Amino acid sequence: MFITKKILKILTTIGIICLINSCRGTTDKVYEYHPNGNIKVEYLLKNGKIEGEYLEYNKNGQLKSRIPYEKGIKNGEEISYFDNGTIMSKKLYINDTLSGKVKEFYINGKLKSIGSVLKGKRQSVWKYYNEEGGQKAKGSYDNGFKKGIWKYDRVTKNVIDWRVFISDDNSFSINYPSSWAIDKNTNNPILLNAVDTSSVGFTNNFNIIKIENNQTSKQSLENTINSFSDSIHLLKKGEATVNGNSMNWRLYSYIKAEQKITLFQTRVVKGGEIYVISFFIDQEFYHKDNFNLVKEIAFSFV
Repeated sequence: MFITKKILKILTTIGIICLINSCRGTTDKVYEYHPNGNIKVEYLLKNGKIEGEYLEYNKNGQLKSRIPYEKGIKNGEEISYFDNGTIMSKKLYINDTLSGKVKEFYINGKLKSIGSVLKGKRQSVWKYYNEEGGQKAKGSYDNGFKKGIWKYDRVTKNVIDWRVFISDDNSFSINYPSSWAIDKNTNNPILLNAVDTSSVGFTNNFNIIKIENNQTSKQSLENTINSFSDSIHLLKKGEATVNGNSMNWRLYSYIKAEQKITLFQTRVVKGGEIYVISFFIDQEFYHKDNFNLVKEIAFSFV
């Protein structure tokens, strides 16, 4: 077959274009869908890595989040939205790690919290607000834990000096108020016991135990709880993921020696074991702002 100079020039041009595109790599627009057919996520895939904005939508087609990527790595401000379109949060990522200013909002658009994060952990001063815009709490974090003086908009316990307990083997850490006395000299299976020395006439203390993550250990724990009193009642329960750990909590009430006691118990799944944090609280304690304090301690566990 005879190839003219014109055809050769065309073929050469096509070859150069193909070579350029090969060097540039492949770029594909990717879509994933909800069962109802609406788009679930959309993003640009360049050379097998996410590039640009990664957009997530709810099943009704409303934008849930906008996440910036560079070569498959989160870089920039991630914005999440409520179903009504208002902003839920703004978070800054640097090289795939949450670092920088973080803002969280209520569904009415009011600021819920503002502070800084360093390598995924809360750091420096944080402020928390109620839905009307009033300040609920203010204080500092150090490596993800509350530290030093915190001020709260509460009737009681409105100023708390926070400390951090770290176990000798570094298996766990937890926040606690400076007014709670720590006792590490405990017998198995209790790893830690703490008593609120500021309370007078109340039963305010907590302990931490560790059990195996199996049905036998869980049943043994339930039997222990039921042995506290014939009149023990489950008041509330809930689940949460805190500090990367799966948690479920339960609130009980029972009578011991004619005294009403509230038991707040949090079970934390960490690795192949379950850590159980139990607070034994005078009934009056539950009806005060101090109940929020109990949750703050329990949910700081890591």
